[in-house]
Amino acid sequence: MTIIGKKNYLTTPSRGVVGMGILLIGLFVGLILTVCISSCFVSGEPTRTELLWQSVVQSIMAFIIPTLVVERYLGYAPLSFSGLSERPNIITLVWVIIIYICGYTVLGQIITYNEAFHLPKSLHTLENTLRSWEENAAATTALILDSSTVGGLIAEIIVVGVLTGMAEEIFFRGGIQRILYRSGCNIHIAIWGTAVVFSALHMQFFGFLPRLLLGAFFGYLLYWSNSLWPGIFAHALNNSLYVTAVWLDKRGIISQDILETGVVSQGMPWMAIVSALVSAGVITVAMQSIKKRHNKSIG
Repeated sequence: MTIIGKKNYLTTPSRGVVGMGILLIGLFVGLILTVCISSCFVSGEPTRTELLWQSVVQSIMAFIIPTLVVERYLGYAPLSFSGLSERPNIITLVWVIIIYICGYTVLGQIITYNEAFHLPKSLHTLENTLRSWEENAAATTALILDSSTVGGLIAEIIVVGVLTGMAEEIFFRGGIQRILYRSGCNIHIAIWGTAVVFSALHMQFFGFLPRLLLGAFFGYLLYWSNSLWPGIFAHALNNSLYVTAVWLDKRGIISQDILETGVVSQGMPWMAIVSALVSAGVITVAMQSIKKRHNKSIG
């Protein structure tokens, strides 16, 4: 029996386990189909355009479709289970922008620390393997963003910024997190557990921590507002700003180093500390505001 009310629990834990299984199998099948479909138009070393199309196929086949299938299996109206049917409040989106600005420096500092992290000497071989994966991923990203034309920027924002951000939020927060929470799991465990999976599946160990924190932030946005759109907006904003910074660097307008403003590799990271304190205060205020508006909307 499915119970749909203010608590929003979907059913018994066993049904949630089946739903999770369908979701993960769908991800695996979607990735295989992406490879098969991509092989039809990719010959030899893929070009930038081919990689963009591959990203589109992967977003749809591996992330969006499996979540919609699970939603159908659980008996929810289209888009309602994931939170896509809940329209976002404009004030919530403004809060997202403010939080992002305030926390930008501390996030950059965490990225720097994570990239500089080294495993024990006994795990030297493992570290080399992990770093080689990072380098391969970075090379692929660099190829996808290898354009200095306006059309290239638009394509990158649409695919890498918006579509990828939206697809990942639908799958991880709208799928995994919702299944965990609506099956009776503690909300904080659901959010952080999903964030761990989200970061781990990117297969970039030396970027694990900042991606974990971003994933948790996206998860709490869904919890506070009951809408997936604020998280999609935040995810797309983060991706699109990076894409735009790389593009501006290629045009010679700004240096890509602007992304590391206030970040230090040695010494006390004072700007990051200030950024952390300010963003913590802003998040606290924003949380109360977002939850208050959501409660009014359902009251």
